[in-house]
Amino acid sequence: MSTIERIDTYKARYVEARQYMDWFLPAWEIISEDDRLVLEAFFLGEGTQEDAVQQICNHFYVERTTAYQKKSRALARLATALYGGYRCAPSALKGVKNAGCICAFPMR
Repeated sequence: MSTIERIDTYKARYVEARQYMDWFLPAWEIISEDDRLVLEAFFLGEGTQEDAVQQICNHFYVERTTAYQKKSRALARLATALYGGYRCAPSALKGVKNAGCICAFPMR
């Protein structure tokens, strides 16, 4: 592969990465700090899943089953923020494709 082809490949990958971040970050920012902490512990932490569970248990003073429930709920809220499913949307997300709102009014 020539140098020019590699540069073109890198540019294309950069554009894809920017598009992904432009889609992901608004949703990440509207979920709660607690949800972000839980998701970071389970999916971005360097330890094992057991380490993540222990971190959540210690942080929130909850039992293991509750830590797993927090993980499931945080994932559901992130998925809703990413893919929609709610009628309202924060003004910060106007014009962002597939952005949803974490609120008490699910779309029916």
